[in-house]
Amino acid sequence: MKGYKFILNNFNYLSVSIGIILSVIAFVPFKTVFFAIAVVYMLGYLFSNGIMHIKNFLHYGLFLSAILLSCLYNNTFNIRYIYFICLILVCSPLFSSEQNFNFKIRFLYVFFHLIIFITVLNLFCFFLDVNAAPYLFKDQAANYFSGITIHSMWLSALSGISIIVSFYFFLKSTNRNFKITYLILVFFSVFVTLVSASRIALVASLIVVLLLLLFYETKKNILKYLILLLSIFVICYPLYKNNLTGLQNKFQEDKHFGVNSRHKLWNARIHEFESSPFFGIGFSSHLRKGKMYRGRMESGSGWLSIVSQTGLLGFFCFLLILIKAIKSYIYIKQNKEILLFYSVFVFLCIHSLAEGYILTPGYYLCLLFWINIDVLVQYDSFGNLLSDSNKTVPIFK
Repeated sequence: MKGYKFILNNFNYLSVSIGIILSVIAFVPFKTVFFAIAVVYMLGYLFSNGIMHIKNFLHYGLFLSAILLSCLYNNTFNIRYIYFICLILVCSPLFSSEQNFNFKIRFLYVFFHLIIFITVLNLFCFFLDVNAAPYLFKDQAANYFSGITIHSMWLSALSGISIIVSFYFFLKSTNRNFKITYLILVFFSVFVTLVSASRIALVASLIVVLLLLLFYETKKNILKYLILLLSIFVICYPLYKNNLTGLQNKFQEDKHFGVNSRHKLWNARIHEFESSPFFGIGFSSHLRKGKMYRGRMESGSGWLSIVSQTGLLGFFCFLLILIKAIKSYIYIKQNKEILLFYSVFVFLCIHSLAEGYILTPGYYLCLLFWINIDVLVQYDSFGNLLSDSNKTVPIFK
């Protein structure tokens, strides 16, 4: 009955979340269409229920203008820029209101729990030997576990976020059964992160777990929880150890080739920046053997993508947005609820050092990155709507 009520009370948010998460599920037709419908619905809702605040949008407008200048300067304008504008309109404070802020918060709560569900589903896929990667790839990617997702790196991002969200709710829950459930989900998510063989997702999630402990708990409780986590890890270690083939293969590849799997991509982005340091080489563009190519590609780093594609001008404008989001940490002592969004934001900032999705519209991590920033940026205006008891943002009625 509770599950039925949850679906009924959050049907719109669940539908939008499913439309977005389908973008990473293998063998699902019309992924782009589902994602586009979800974004258009969100944009329509925000436009209908918000008031346009140009002043709040100023830094975002500067960033979009810097991208446009880069495209015009390099003659690389393409339709992906329009897609990115639509995404930014959804994930920015342009259409601001209490109702819109509530909408984004509730969407994120539901989306985070859908991520946990997909992560657990992939855990079962691992033990049932269900893996889409060998059917989708003929290169090294086929050797790694992706479960029902398209790529192991996409799965590891899901499971990394699942670790953080599960651990946050473990700390927050006062109900003993919920606390135990979320703790189990933490270790399920750690296992999926290990078998999907992403070092950056694992490192980023563990760093954020420690930060959550430091900001959420007292010194006495921090020690208690660390002992608990280490004890459970020791118990789970034999299972973890026997399923580290993917990670071991990556370290062997690095040793064999003498470089990390990302070094070649990073060097390419640095070379692109050096070729056009002020304007960059243009949005959704990359150089290959001296020739310009447009469209989606594996950039190797979201941060380097911004620098290489939009240059110093675009990166400076991006920092203006980022700094305001970072400053919201001052509110953590007042309201622990913001920690959930801040912790996911920190994870994505670290994770995008080695994964390039910050400028990739049509990818769930891109939307998640920007909408988390939006929530943090708007906290000083609507933060009073968040409460630890979820009275104004009731997710589990």
